[in-house]
Amino acid sequence: LSLTESFASFPADGILRRAVTYSRVTDVDGNTILENDFDGKRVFKTSTARIMNQLLSTVTEDGTGKWITLDDFVDCAGKTGTSHGCPSGTDDSHP
Repeated sequence: LSLTESFASFPADGILRRAVTYSRVTDVDGNTILENDFDGKRVFKTSTARIMNQLLSTVTEDGTGKWITLDDFVDCAGKTGTSHGCPSGTDDSHP
């Protein structure tokens, strides 16, 4: 879940928010019983998040996720595959 939350910070312009399953719960009279706080924390500059969106969108435009049909309705991006096998000369100690 934390990985999903992290990736969700890119389309949110760099704001990290925790995942929630509800926004508000009320009783039959409309009184709020539970409410989630949607405040987030900036973890990336907006410009960095937008660059990541652009990079990750290539997966759904030209890569292995190009079969996704949501792109006709909303902007799509994705991460597939692995980061193993770094090019020669890079730090591959953290696969």
